Amino acid sequence: MVSLPRESMELEQILKIGLILFFLWSSSCLPVASVVDATGAIRFRNDTDHLSLLAFKDQITHDPLNALSSWNDTIQFCNWKGVTCSWKHKQRVVVLDLGSLGLEGSLSPSIGNLTFLHRLNLGNNNFFSEIPLELGRLRRLKNLILSFNSFQGEIPSNLTYCSELRILALSHNQLTGKIPASIGNLSSLTLLSLHFNHLGGSIPDDIGRLTTLKYFGVGANNLTGTIPSKLYNISSMQEFSVAQNELQGSIPSDIGITLHSLQSLKLSGNQFDGPIPTTLANASRLEVICIPDNHFSGRVPSELGRLRGLHLLNVEQNHLEGGDAKGWEFLDSLTNCSRLTVLSLYDNMLGGMLPNSVVNLSSQLQVLNLGKNHRISGRIPRGIENLANLDWFTFDDNLFTGAIPESIGKLVRLERLGLSSNRFTGQIPVSLGNLTLLTELYLEQNNLQGPISPSLGKLQHLSILDLSTNRLT
Repeated sequence: MVSLPRESMELEQILKIGLILFFLWSSSCLPVASVVDATGAIRFRNDTDHLSLLAFKDQITHDPLNALSSWNDTIQFCNWKGVTCSWKHKQRVVVLDLGSLGLEGSLSPSIGNLTFLHRLNLGNNNFFSEIPLELGRLRRLKNLILSFNSFQGEIPSNLTYCSELRILALSHNQLTGKIPASIGNLSSLTLLSLHFNHLGGSIPDDIGRLTTLKYFGVGANNLTGTIPSKLYNISSMQEFSVAQNELQGSIPSDIGITLHSLQSLKLSGNQFDGPIPTTLANASRLEVICIPDNHFSGRVPSELGRLRGLHLLNVEQNHLEGGDAKGWEFLDSLTNCSRLTVLSLYDNMLGGMLPNSVVNLSSQLQVLNLGKNHRISGRIPRGIENLANLDWFTFDDNLFTGAIPESIGKLVRLERLGLSSNRFTGQIPVSLGNLTLLTELYLEQNNLQGPISPSLGKLQHLSILDLSTNRLT
């Protein structure tokens, strides 16, 4: 056999490699952004995303779960943990999902080089420092999730360049400054979550231009002023949360008509005043009405009983009134709300006889709080044991009279029983010994008499027991 010259053999080897490359490329088995060197190793011509990810890793100072241990040159970067690439776009990174991994460090400006990124999730980590302005270069970004970190500084105003953003979640950080009015240019935004930061100033009117918004959350900041009227006209709105700020003004009377898709309304801890709008009943999907610690006045609307899916109604610490049968009609109507789990009317100006309909509230009710109204009178109605799932039962600081019914001992899920500062008479029911989950028992400042039942010794989880200022022997 005639042997070929060495040069011919090398040429033949190169031709073979070329044929293999052509076959693989034409079969879409190998990305066009890669080549095979003489050793057969795959190398990548477009290193932009590769180098950007390595720069991102360089800024991570602590990785307790070794989540980025796969981020090295022995593994192709599209296979690194949390990284998803698009073959359609020549292996460009489209998703970086590193949420809840305990990562600590600053966010590298190199993140702005991942220009094909659609989703960036770094939520629930320990990132600090400022949010880099380079994020504004991510024109294809749809989801930006940086919540539950320690980011500081202001919200970058150039995020408005991320014109396709649908989710902007920056809650639970240490952001300061104001809410950029330019956020109102993100016409595709469906979720804006900024709560639990240190943002001040007013809510920009431009936010009202976000006509596709479903979730608006700016609670637990230092916001002042009134809510822009346009925000109340976004018909797609499902959750509206501005709790724990310094906002003021009244709520539009037609809110339940304009925000007819509303599922949750959270206004607590502000300075809102005026009546509770009766049109809330028109928002038929409404499940949560949480408006405590404001200056709302007037009556609790009886129309709320039309909200069959309502499971939380918290109106405590307001100036709501009702001293006659008309004022208590709302309680009768709430018996239609079969999913109701929380009803708190604490610290208002309700008075008069408590209707017997209270025992017909949802059997799912876990919290019933009528305390500190000072003027609610009458006896605890018969049938109170119907509320078998109660965890909290609080009637403190009122004018209740008569004996504490033995039937309360059937509420075996109770953890807190508050009947202090009333005019209860008779003995402490022996049946209270059945409430073995009870941790707090307040019976002080009544007219109770007789011996303290040994049955209370069964309450092994009890941490607070107050029987003072009675006539016990």
